Amino acid sequence: MLLGVYHPRLLLITTPSYTYNARFTAPHAPSSARRGYLDPTGRTNRIFRHDDHKFEWTTEEFRVWCEDTAHEWGYEAQISGVGRSAEPDPWNREEELGEASFVASFRKTNLQEDHEREHRGRKFIERLSLSSKPHELYVKYSHLPDPAARKPKSLAEISNNVEKVIDEYRDAFIRLEEIWFWPEISASCGGWIELLVRATDESDRLKLLREGEAKNKQSTWRIQRIGRTTDLASPGSEEGESSPDYIPIEWEPEENKAIESLADEDHVLWNDTETNTEDERSYSYNWSHAFRLEDKVDWDLVSGDIEEYDTM
Repeated sequence: MLLGVYHPRLLLITTPSYTYNARFTAPHAPSSARRGYLDPTGRTNRIFRHDDHKFEWTTEEFRVWCEDTAHEWGYEAQISGVGRSAEPDPWNREEELGEASFVASFRKTNLQEDHEREHRGRKFIERLSLSSKPHELYVKYSHLPDPAARKPKSLAEISNNVEKVIDEYRDAFIRLEEIWFWPEISASCGGWIELLVRATDESDRLKLLREGEAKNKQSTWRIQRIGRTTDLASPGSEEGESSPDYIPIEWEPEENKAIESLADEDHVLWNDTETNTEDERSYSYNWSHAFRLEDKVDWDLVSGDIEEYDTM
């Protein structure tokens, strides 16, 4: 249906990795040690890690399917993965088990065979006794490329932007992965994190720290602002008031004001625990769960239309 009837120029899909599930148990652990959900389709006796999964394939199964499918419909497939645990595996199986989800991009290799693709796709559907009723266009989104994509600034400008961000943090260090998600940083690099690394390495005022056992993992690298020490003063404090918990002596809370305001608003629950302060309610997503920055990534932002169809 996707590569035959719809035959998009580019198709990106993800699916859970069954191979990765071994990450949750010790090597050679019996099947009874694995908690989860029996394959709801009945095709296998595998224990899936989520109750709404219809597929959890091994690395080899997914690779074979992608290569065969791409060849059959005139596409080329690039296979990678996303999602690694922030905690190291006690049995050092990171490379063996890979990522939590597979990623495959299918790119059309021949633009002249669309009519033939669609004809063959509909024949397959008929043989499977599936409905051949034309699908109705449900919604259409148009995504324009970011103006900064593939238009990086000079290394000096990039390093200057990095310095400004670190200064805003009022600290001497920041993780490479963390600063990358500042829009002004990724935009100034044109979408290439490699340029952020280069700009840092070539700057006299910045230093890239590749430390310890994780020296080859960019997700743990830190950037140091040379000549700066951690500044505990809050942005609005007076000279000498260096504690982030400093409260002016003339400030007095209005009686019961905080309690009353909470009673009037919806409470926010994080991890089933009610919290009342801004600091406790704030959170940050650990991007190392979702990305491996050491993987080579095509940062080219693709312009085009994405169409969704109601197939029910």
